[in-house]
Amino acid sequence: MKKQEIYYCPICGYELEDYFGSGELCPCCFREAGYDDEIYYSELETKDLLKQNIYKKLDISEVIKIIPDYEIKKNLEEDVPEKMIWAYLRAVWIKGGSYYTWDIIKNIDDDDYKDPKVYDVVDEPDWTKEKAYLQLKRIGIDARKFIKSIWGEESELYKEAIEIMK
Repeated sequence: MKKQEIYYCPICGYELEDYFGSGELCPCCFREAGYDDEIYYSELETKDLLKQNIYKKLDISEVIKIIPDYEIKKNLEEDVPEKMIWAYLRAVWIKGGSYYTWDIIKNIDDDDYKDPKVYDVVDEPDWTKEKAYLQLKRIGIDARKFIKSIWGEESELYKEAIEIMK
């Protein structure tokens, strides 16, 4: 019997049924492969990556910590490297509360967002930030270190992560 491969969202670490390839949508962070993660430097501030305003936008100092060459390349039609854009989307997800996004999306009035069959997802009624941070470990991300690198040790996000991940 062939062992089934396990796939994870490269942004939030959620276990997916298929590889995070073009058109795949993560029900946890609600990011779409081939759309959200293929971005030119020039699009970073204009492309709608906030998904119905459920995420919080990063300020320029936060962006530069994740994408160090952003100020130099911000007007170029050149792809932001994949790992950097994943880190950017991860930071947006964390700053917005690390929610299991489907719980939010399903309450939006747009009929396409209400129908779970559209996205083939399941509810996560017992979702917690601890689960979110633990699933990041699946993809080699220590939430505490990641948060500290962007927001610093004095930030509420970092203090909360330390408390959660004791």
